Amino acid sequence: MPSSKELPLDLRDVAVWLESQGMVGPLEVDRNYVPDERLISHVVVYNDVPEVRRTLRLQATRALKALGYRVEPSGGDVYSVSAARRHGLTVQQKNRMVSRIELALSGAGFEPPELTDPRPRRMTPEECAALPFDDDF
Repeated sequence: MPSSKELPLDLRDVAVWLESQGMVGPLEVDRNYVPDERLISHVVVYNDVPEVRRTLRLQATRALKALGYRVEPSGGDVYSVSAARRHGLTVQQKNRMVSRIELALSGAGFEPPELTDPRPRRMTPEECAALPFDDDF
């Protein structure tokens, strides 16, 4: 079952899958302020050509539904959730993401999304001491 923490990663995987089909531009979703983490109000695909934008939105919606989300506009206030960063991904990572979406669409079991960004960490005292000190102010 998807969670709100996985939504940006799932969006990234769907965006990489759409990118493999020629998508240009970012992908995001609008969510309502409701406790159901699987509920999405609207899928937003940015593309200048209306027919392409409509097709990509339908494909993105189909992929998100295959990942366990529901797309149902409820008419309330929404907030946007953007896809996690796609820059710096290796070809192998992109291939795994495309395969993950294709597995979900086929109805087969699929793995949770891959974490690609390293978790933030605190600097060690040695790293802090090695930083340049600017006393010219």
